Amino acid sequence: MRTMSEMRQAERLGRMKIAHCQFEAWAGDLEHNLARFEEGLKRGDETGAKVVTFPECFLTGYPDTEEMARKGAFAVESPQMRRVLEITARHAAVAIVGSTSCVEAISTTPSSWPTTARTSAPTANAPPT
Repeated sequence: MRTMSEMRQAERLGRMKIAHCQFEAWAGDLEHNLARFEEGLKRGDETGAKVVTFPECFLTGYPDTEEMARKGAFAVESPQMRRVLEITARHAAVAIVGSTSCVEAISTTPSSWPTTARTSAPTANAPPT
């Protein structure tokens, strides 16, 4: 049973709503995936979510060949990531989303391809105007 002090502390801290978007990502189709990413953030805003999460390779999809993985992969400082930040800047929630990453060598075994989780807060990472 909670003490009165614990109940007061929980009341002060409040509750946080976290949403997860289990949309289907299309391998190699960044435009489609970015549109769904923004749709998920809009839904998060509408429901008052503070954090919206997406699957591990949502931005790039789940490529089944090394060629597709290399073609779709991008780095944190890339124009593709800038677009992700521009989308998150328009929404209130923090986004947690992943993609395949650019590295020197990508294994030919799909389960060992590198993925990167990317977290962006709308105000902290807003692109400069």
